[in-house]
Amino acid sequence: MLEPFAGWVVRPRWAPRVVSGVYDAHTPAQRRAIAAAEPYSYFNVTRSYEDVDGPVDLDTLVGEGAVALRRLLDADVFAPSGRRTLYAYRLGTGHGDGPAHHQLGVVGLVPVAAFTDRRIRLHEGTRPERTTLLSRHFEVVGAQSSPIAVTFRHVDAVTEVLEAASTRSPLLAHRDTGGDGTWVSHEVWELEPSEVEAVTAALADTTMYVTDGHHRAAAAVDLRRRLGPSPVRDRALAAVFPDTALRVDAFHRLAPRPAGMDTDALVAALTGVGILTEVAGPDEARPGRAGTVGVHLEGRWFRLDWGPPTSDDPVERLDVERLRQRVLVPVLGVDEGVPGSPMRYLPDPTGVDELVRICREEGCVGFLVHPVGVDDLMAVADADRLMPPKSSYFTPKPRSGIFLRVLGTGATAHLPAS
Repeated sequence: MLEPFAGWVVRPRWAPRVVSGVYDAHTPAQRRAIAAAEPYSYFNVTRSYEDVDGPVDLDTLVGEGAVALRRLLDADVFAPSGRRTLYAYRLGTGHGDGPAHHQLGVVGLVPVAAFTDRRIRLHEGTRPERTTLLSRHFEVVGAQSSPIAVTFRHVDAVTEVLEAASTRSPLLAHRDTGGDGTWVSHEVWELEPSEVEAVTAALADTTMYVTDGHHRAAAAVDLRRRLGPSPVRDRALAAVFPDTALRVDAFHRLAPRPAGMDTDALVAALTGVGILTEVAGPDEARPGRAGTVGVHLEGRWFRLDWGPPTSDDPVERLDVERLRQRVLVPVLGVDEGVPGSPMRYLPDPTGVDELVRICREEGCVGFLVHPVGVDDLMAVADADRLMPPKSSYFTPKPRSGIFLRVLGTGATAHLPAS
């Protein structure tokens, strides 16, 4: 299921300039500013339509990404491994000197066919326009640097190999600290041939689950469909972590208020769908368990409680789906499953203050939800179902600009494919 590849890793002295932040944790304006200030940021390679000032067509957009990658290659920012291997990859995150979270996984290639034959299972839908953009990006830029994040049910043999590898001196040890004191660390080790053999054997028949990167997976499938199977197009770059290592945060919701519905009417409507209690602030409103949702409305905080789930359906058990069925659709008239839905989402690490600011400025209703568990995600994927949009926020996420898989097309046509 997992295969080695002749990868490239960013050189340590270049990492602060090249490694980009989490794509969806930045607004388009922020991504534009970062790309403009740092020509070697990998954000310049992976730009989307909204990251460019003014209208731009697909060919121009991916062409500019190819130019940006050639700039990095000309500057020799990546070091080639020179052999087919796997990489141990440890991600960490924390705030200041407070408690930290670390997760140790492995980076390699997974079969693209596994995304359709359910050896690697999905839980989110995708947008065709985004899939098309990424598929053309792979073709024209000729590289993959944003690993599809994948999980599997913990296997002791894999953990033992990775932990042993992580005792050696790393190829890369990079730490990025944000303005708020939150940091993310990245450590990379190249596995020895015997370790590669042990990991690939242990994962040979393992069912895996995409945790982040559904559009990248769909784009890899589309690229193979359009251009035909080949040793390069049959595989995609992935970062694989055991389920026991992952941390899942919530994606909070912001919904517009119905025209003409005043606060008293909305409070009354919410009272009809559960036990609604006004509380002092966000700490009291924040759900400490499944079956509870925090509500922010015109500067006031409430806790909405409808108890533990009773359904055996893996989707209907989710708090985000119960919120959709009980509040968003019938009370607010908003269905996030419909294209063009006005729903907005805020990952928990962004902070409650940002949710309050948006609600104050735009007059919307904010909902704090309890994070789903990895077991919930697996249950939905095992049932071949899809979760509501933005149901889970895995953090920390693998970053672009650390690993490079060369596809031997477009900007990398002069290089051997890996």
